[in-house]
Parts: sequence; structure tokens; C-alpha cells
Amino acid sequence: MGNFIWPKWGILLDNKHWTRPYWVCGAGHGGWAPADEALELGPEHFTPTLARFVIEQAIDRPFDQVPAIVQSAWNIPIDGETVRRITERVGQQAELQEQSQITTVAREREEGRNPGGNPGPKGPEALLVSVDGAMVQFCADHAWHEVKVGVSVPLALSSATGPTVRDVGMASPDYCLGLESRPDFWPRVYAHAVQQGLETPSCRLVALLGDGADWIWRYGAEYLSLPGKTFIEIVDIYHAREHLWAFAAAHFGHGTAAYTAWATPLNGTLETQGVAPILEALAACPEDAARDPAEARTHARYFHHQQVRMDYPRYARMGLPIGSGIVEGACKTVLKQRLTAGGMQWTRKGAQAVATLRALHRSHQWERFWRAEPYARSSQRVA
Repeated sequence: MGNFIWPKWGILLDNKHWTRPYWVCGAGHGGWAPADEALELGPEHFTPTLARFVIEQAIDRPFDQVPAIVQSAWNIPIDGETVRRITERVGQQAELQEQSQITTVAREREEGRNPGGNPGPKGPEALLVSVDGAMVQFCADHAWHEVKVGVSVPLALSSATGPTVRDVGMASPDYCLGLESRPDFWPRVYAHAVQQGLETPSCRLVALLGDGADWIWRYGAEYLSLPGKTFIEIVDIYHAREHLWAFAAAHFGHGTAAYTAWATPLNGTLETQGVAPILEALAACPEDAARDPAEARTHARYFHHQQVRMDYPRYARMGLPIGSGIVEGACKTVLKQRLTAGGMQWTRKGAQAVATLRALHRSHQWERFWRAEPYARSSQRVA
């Protein structure tokens, strides 16, 4: 290393700039700042505390809005590109940790071991899992791509009148977001469900709630229907009602008197009597009398295929939710509020990085995440 010291601005301590010694190689082979190493400064010469502050702002608002906040709070000049770079780099570190956990849980599952490494009985008495998706625009092709969203909510059971769910509103949900394919998203959902206690002996009931999308039911049971646990699949009642009215429009004509007279009573009885009255009403509608036979067939087929997941009176007696508001809310508040606001476009890595950070933050895992020193780890990868 070289033979002189070069003072350089860049360290912030107690809202003051300090010069720091910087050893420079006389042969031009780089340099070394001992204070940077001691203070765990990253490539941007930020302390972990400052980096965390920047990222906490950036996961809630556009990158170019963060510099003014940093200037006001810390009196440090910073640009939006630096904000983006720090946030996405630490987000990629978070995603690496997530993928490592997914791989570990999947391997333990294949080997027949207890996934999650928790052999004890502690855990929830029941677990609700709900999945959906929302679209995010990429800058590379200006096309919209689906981000899958998963929510796991621990529930409590009351044994007084059978396996009845209670205290649904008091549970703390866990979120996961992924840009992988739909089949590849399920190991992520499973890993998060395991973290929420899916594999613990105390978890006796697992409910999967979603719309009628085939990918939900095709893979959900494979990961969530476990020996010794009651497994229940529930189609979101609001999607079922949409198909009910869509059939009425295709058969009778939208807005006609017959359309309203046919669908209104069935819409009301779906929750109290289940799907049986609808199947009877569908059977009484001759296909050749439909305004749009092909469209009518599509919506009638939906009820026939999903009828086993539409026992709403039973779910209501058990206290289980029948609407997918929790995952639709996650699509809006965890994903879309940040990644689709104002016509935003993303790289694939950037979108996943910010999505993973937001899922961690909204799942109340933020403190645990920062205890693992992600900024220092991400800086080492850069170095």
C-alpha cells in the first residue's frame, strides 16, 4: 500500500461531516480507508444506520423523492440513482436469504424431516393461506408481468362446538411476493406457511382461499394438504357471484328484467345455502335459449368445477373467511402501492428486490432482517 494519507469527506457522525484518512497506493493500485472498515461503511460511504433509513423511505415512495427526505433529516446530499442502487442491492440480499430458506425447507420436506426445524408442538391451531397475483410493468419490454402474492395467517380454534375458528381479526399475516412462474411460486408459499407453523403438531386445520384460477388448486393441495390435518379449499364468494351475474348476462341479456329476476335471489342464497340452488337453476336454463351460449357454458362450467369449494354455510359455521379480501388487500397495499404507482417500470431484479423488502416490512420481520446486517453483506458482494 502507498506512503501517504489523503483526507476525504464522506463520513457522517452526529449530523456532521468528518474527514477521514485514506491510504492510497503510490503505484495506482487502489486505496484503503481504515475508518470505513471500522464503521462498516458500504460503497456509498454510508453507515448501516443511514442505509437503513434510506431503504425504509425507498420501499414506500419513488426513489427520486427520497433525497429531499435524507437532506432534511441527515443534511446529506444524495441522488435518486444512489437510493435505487442501495435499495435494490439490499433487496437482492433479502431475496438471496429468502431463496436459501425456500431451498432448505424444500430439502427437509423431500427428506421427510420436519421442515423449519421446529420439532416442538408450539404453533397455531389453524392456518389460513390465500394466494393471488397482480401485474407490474417492466422497462425492458414495456409489458406487464404477474407478481404472485401469498398470505399466511395463523388462526385459533374453539373446540366447544367442533373445529371452529376464532380471533381471525387478531392474527398477524405473513406476506410473500414472487416473480417466478406459478408452479415455482408454491415452494415460496410453503416456506412461509412453514414459518407460520404449518408443520407443527398443534396446527390441525389448514384452509386455502382463492379465486377460481386453476394454478391455485392444482398445486395448493400438494403443499398444504398434510397428514393428520383437516384441509379445506374455499373459492372466494365474490368471484363466485361475479360468475353468477356473468352467466345471467350471457343467458338472459345484461340489464334485462329476466337477468335481474334470475340472479338476484341466487346471489342472496349463495352464502346461506351454498351452490346447490345455483346448480339447480343452471340446469333449468336450456343452452339453446341463451343469448350467448358459449359464454353461458363458460360460467356454468365454473360452478360445476368449483362446487366442492363453495360450501359457504359450512365455512361460515366454522368461522372461516369466505372472501379473499386479505390477499386482494395485500396485492394493493404491499405490492401495487409501490410498484405500480405513477406508471412505474422496473427491471426484473429491481421489482423482486423491492417486493421482497416490502413483504418483509409488512410481515413485521424488519428488525430480524436487519439483525443479519444485510447492508454489510450486500456491500461485500459488490466489493
